[in-house]
Amino acid sequence: GYLRQIQEELRLLRLPVVTGMPDYERRADGKVRYYNAVGYIDSLGLRDRQYNKIHLVPFGEYIPLSKWIPALNSLNLGQGNFTHGTDYTVFSLRSQSGEVDSILFSVGVCFETIFPGLNRRFVQEGASFLVGVVNDAWYQTSSGPYQHAAQALYRAVEFRRPMVRAANTGVSMIINQAGRVVARMGLNKESVMTAGIAPSTVMTIYARFGDLFAWLSIAAAVALSIIANRSRLKAESQTDAV
Repeated sequence: GYLRQIQEELRLLRLPVVTGMPDYERRADGKVRYYNAVGYIDSLGLRDRQYNKIHLVPFGEYIPLSKWIPALNSLNLGQGNFTHGTDYTVFSLRSQSGEVDSILFSVGVCFETIFPGLNRRFVQEGASFLVGVVNDAWYQTSSGPYQHAAQALYRAVEFRRPMVRAANTGVSMIINQAGRVVARMGLNKESVMTAGIAPSTVMTIYARFGDLFAWLSIAAAVALSIIANRSRLKAESQTDAV
């Protein structure tokens, strides 16, 4: 099949590749689960670990609530009917001889690159750089691909990790850990893009604590609002008493 052709080509080129691919799993009960997946094929053509997309797009990749309301399964909006992945998989780089390197990386599928919490889990699993495989062809030449691409810069800065973004119709970018774009390919361009990156294992404040500061800020704002409201009511009651 097509996968075998890719594996044979990689053996000849002695190069690894990360690629998106649909996959399926047949359960013991006979039911089949389909996944929007990413696979890593090493330079020997061997298929390594696989990541199944966790954050699926509602109505595009699955119908919300269909697990609890079976009637929704009859809807046909052209969706993929994929199953949510459950494992925060990270991959190990391999040398041309197939030896496993200590450098780990994660791969987010399309819109997963916009979720800080998801990428934080990948970093906690040991990812020293981030990869995003993206299909923005839906948006053609609108502002959508550019807005989506801009989110990748935030992920690089939040975790001090390089970000490699490969989009089938663009915008593709290689971003360093400071959030600076060191290589870029625009929309509907056919080319090869290369740049060096510096994988990092630094744990930033956000990588360690996530949205804790934001939640504490919300709690403080609510508490101050309650205190201010009580003070106002107390002052009004004292005025009425006089």
